[in-house]
Amino acid sequence: MKTKFFFLILSFFSSCSDDFEPRSYLARLEVLALKQNGPLLLKEDSNLNITPVVFETEENSIKNNTWTLCPVSKGSRSNYECAIPVCQKEITADKLNGKINTLLEPACLGILKAKNPKMFSLTILYTVKSKQGEERKSLLELPLSLDSNPLPTVTAPTISEVKINNEIATDDKAISPLTLKTKIPIIVTVTKGKGLSKENTLEDKDPLVYFYSTVGKFKASTLVPKSGETTVEAEWSLTDYGITKDKADLYIIVRDETGGQTEWIKKEIPLQ
Repeated sequence: MKTKFFFLILSFFSSCSDDFEPRSYLARLEVLALKQNGPLLLKEDSNLNITPVVFETEENSIKNNTWTLCPVSKGSRSNYECAIPVCQKEITADKLNGKINTLLEPACLGILKAKNPKMFSLTILYTVKSKQGEERKSLLELPLSLDSNPLPTVTAPTISEVKINNEIATDDKAISPLTLKTKIPIIVTVTKGKGLSKENTLEDKDPLVYFYSTVGKFKASTLVPKSGETTVEAEWSLTDYGITKDKADLYIIVRDETGGQTEWIKKEIPLQ
């Protein structure tokens, strides 16, 4: 069972501006990614612990967010309505909190266990609203097994190394100031994740690398490593958008080829 790729449709195409800013440019509320910190192949007693990667501004800060879960969704044409109403679970919170301890209520669990095969796709629809009334949505689908047999270990793609203007970026190291109106190379090294095939066996999933920033634009904001390679190189032009700022927030997001599980980093870089 594959995780389906609905993320970009839900988050970006619903918020395109009239002046055709590049999708990579961050200036308003956006959901960039959803990351499940627990198991990626769920069982009935699994917990969800999802980190939403959300960009917000002081002028458009978050008011609340809602998590809607369903193991049998009707899909995008029905706005992800749950095919079994008793199985839909909705949680609203004031903070960015994706910790959900109970996936399925007993009434829903009884219905699903009577079905065969016992593999489902848990749809997690995340809705965030700002104090100014803007709304963004993002979707993550994770495989859910009600089979008692042991399950394979599904893994996410990972970021091994990032170089910004030939400088290695780490969590505890600041990046040297960058000069506006220049082109900056960014090299990202990634490793593949392991996901489920249609036959529910493990297979490699190619990573996709996405770039977002509060200043400038990218020659290509989505890159895939060439066959047999593990790196991608982006060109970041510090021009046209947000150039009056004295710093840039840079986000690098890695997903598997089906748009599923995510790894990400954020760097705040001074500009001069």
